[in-house]
Amino acid sequence: MPEQTLEAEGLTVQQVVLTSTAQAVLLSNGRVLAWGTNAYGVLGPGPVETAQTPQILSLPEPIVRLEAPPTGYTTYALSESGTVYE
Repeated sequence: MPEQTLEAEGLTVQQVVLTSTAQAVLLSNGRVLAWGTNAYGVLGPGPVETAQTPQILSLPEPIVRLEAPPTGYTTYALSESGTVYE
């Protein structure tokens, strides 16, 4: 089965955020990929408990920055309009 790569879509990784339970990547198109455990909702709402492969997060607008506080259990996403998503 062929794999789809970011390069094939002309996308680049803008930022990587690591927490103690999950990882998130901000792409050049403002989309966010995340994987790991969903114990603290890092992967968004839904039934997913653990994602072994990156999942595209369903966010209502493009993201410009990701942050993970020192506690290491959540990730914040700042949108183009200034809205912060947790």
